[in-house]
Amino acid sequence: MNPRVPLFAGALVSGIALAAAPAMAQPVTTITAEAIAAVDSSLEAEALAAILKGGIADHAQALADLDARSISIPELEYRGQGAHQPRVRFLDIALEGVEDGVVASLAIGRMEVEDAEGVAGSFGPFTISNLDLGAVLALSQMLPDASGTPLALFSAADFGAATLTTPEVKCSNEGLQLGRLVVPAIDWQAVEGDDQRTQEALRTFFSGLEFDGLETRGSACKGMSEGEEGLAFTLAAFSMDAITPGLWPETLLTGFDMQVETQGDIGRVAFGTMTFGSIDYAHVLEAAARGLEDSFENARRFVPHFSGFSITDIRAEIPDSGAYGRMRVAIDGFSLDFDGWLNGLPTGIVVELRDQTLELALADSMVQSPEMESLTRLIVETPMSYRGALRWDRESRTIALDSFHYQWGDLAAFTLSATLTGASDTLFSYEESAQLLSLLALGVGPMQLEFTDSGLIERMAEFEALTGEADTTPAQLRSQLAKQLVEELVSDETTPEMAAIAATIARFFQGGGTLTLSAVPADGASVSIHSFMASEAEPERLFDLFEIEARLVSGSGALD
Repeated sequence: MNPRVPLFAGALVSGIALAAAPAMAQPVTTITAEAIAAVDSSLEAEALAAILKGGIADHAQALADLDARSISIPELEYRGQGAHQPRVRFLDIALEGVEDGVVASLAIGRMEVEDAEGVAGSFGPFTISNLDLGAVLALSQMLPDASGTPLALFSAADFGAATLTTPEVKCSNEGLQLGRLVVPAIDWQAVEGDDQRTQEALRTFFSGLEFDGLETRGSACKGMSEGEEGLAFTLAAFSMDAITPGLWPETLLTGFDMQVETQGDIGRVAFGTMTFGSIDYAHVLEAAARGLEDSFENARRFVPHFSGFSITDIRAEIPDSGAYGRMRVAIDGFSLDFDGWLNGLPTGIVVELRDQTLELALADSMVQSPEMESLTRLIVETPMSYRGALRWDRESRTIALDSFHYQWGDLAAFTLSATLTGASDTLFSYEESAQLLSLLALGVGPMQLEFTDSGLIERMAEFEALTGEADTTPAQLRSQLAKQLVEELVSDETTPEMAAIAATIARFFQGGGTLTLSAVPADGASVSIHSFMASEAEPERLFDLFEIEARLVSGSGALD
């Protein structure tokens, strides 16, 4: 008897099939279907009972053409043989409005599973709308070949609360909703072992896959291993937008919290939201359809276009390993976004990290003195943030680094803006030689660096005092740094322009504030990338290539 046939309609989707699989993998010895009632059915109750007991193959076409006002089964039970003695029980099954094999409404009051090894579960109630029995049978290869044909399985499904308990773990879920699902019929067994046919089957599958999304609520699991290492997690919600041919949708996880217990110490990872952006792979399907080889040369043609990733309100606690102590990490948010994909490369990238902090509860072996503990906290517990955007503009043929900004608490900040010119479409060419020539043709346009010191030097002085390297006051350290800078940058051969800039930078070290260095190409357009790179060995050449200006605003806000 075929163990996959029981309740093909109910076990088709989501958690039912997954939950029933362990039990139904065993040889079925007993199937009972009590009091089947069929109203205006094209199949008699006896035929329906034979189907439920494993005779689907003998009635496949009749089932695909089924008409019925209603069919009800108060109870359906499957018992398996073997050491596990699995038992699966369905209660209150009702099919309403069946026409040409399409069930307007399939409802199952509850499903129960159990075995002799301590597995027990309860699932339901379930409702499935417009379930196409013929599509289910074709997908199961139980009807004449429908290979490649998109099959609309159902229009909506709603699964109620579920619990599953084993000797190792207990899990629960408050509910799951699914939208319309269309799946191409693929005979996966027929293509197994044949790489070319498998690739063609995968292309056919993803070219025809449609799904109107899902949402699940209140998932939780808790378990303990034999070594008494425990794990527990909760997930408030998970949702996915619609899948369309060539586009994998955005997915969102909300309210995740996982705790791991090891040797009595509990570690934790939690976040508020995690978003995986959409993935456009239509061009990948097109490349595969043209028979392009998935080779190194064609690698970028097969790169899916990923829109990005973000996560908010991250909290982590790492248990004491015995070396450093317990560690806590907090991040307000992180995001990485891509857009404007061209020939397998994004033309726009934005990255942002907000308020990352790290706290150490030092192990005894690390706390050698109050000074060492203060030093450790001095280094790691100051919040850090950064944001940067890189964007190519086709019309102006420029690449703009749009204010890469780094912030270290209230101590210091750094901002960089720059523009590359001459960035034509060939910069993104599939041809490596054309791409290289385009890179060499780039020019460097205006640049600006901005530094803010609002306590960094004071922190450095504190650091040096704690490490014993020096015993200087912040004012003394500022004077030392300013003197060292002048000695490095100014000599008898130094130009007046460079000497003036060095003096402004020295005043910045001396008194803090905000220092802005701007560089504009001397010819008003751009500096070739070759000339710019060559100036690294001779920094004074930068004054021939750029008009450089240094501007200082003191900590009090006064222009220096």
